[in-house]
Amino acid sequence: MDLVLDDRFIDLVAEGFDVAVRVAALADSSLIVRRLAPSRAVLCAAPSYLERHGRPENPEDLRQHNCFGYLYRDSGTDWALTGAKGPVTIPLRGNLRANNGEVLRDVALAGAGIVALPSFIVGEALRAGQLVELLPECVPQTHDIYAVYPHRRHLTPKVRAFVDFLVARFGPQPYWDRPWRP
Repeated sequence: MDLVLDDRFIDLVAEGFDVAVRVAALADSSLIVRRLAPSRAVLCAAPSYLERHGRPENPEDLRQHNCFGYLYRDSGTDWALTGAKGPVTIPLRGNLRANNGEVLRDVALAGAGIVALPSFIVGEALRAGQLVELLPECVPQTHDIYAVYPHRRHLTPKVRAFVDFLVARFGPQPYWDRPWRP
């Protein structure tokens, strides 16, 4: 098995990949798609950041905070949130944008700002109390997790086994979404 870890959107056919795991809104294509698990995003920050800068009480308060952008999202310059009052777009004024969610999580863990990341990246830190969920009534834009592979008349056994393993491992209630709220 050759494992390539990259957040960029690859061309499976042109680059010769058997399967990709994508967290995205998928456009219609000739590729085969199988849903692996839900993915929900969470707004969160370290307790040390909140002690120094205060806790946002509503989405508009985020405009005054150091909010980090993820470059491969639809927009790395704003957050699309849906709350009790409907959708709102928050322009990011943070001092960091990155193309890797783990980097953004680690900088948030250091107390440097607020992130909107999938629970599979921040769930463990939330359970440990290293990060605190913010504005749980405001849901950042989320996308499910999919296995994507080229259309083939007969799927190879190795790809079928890998995709079946991922479906069984993650499923409709993945381990990373175990409750973190006390």
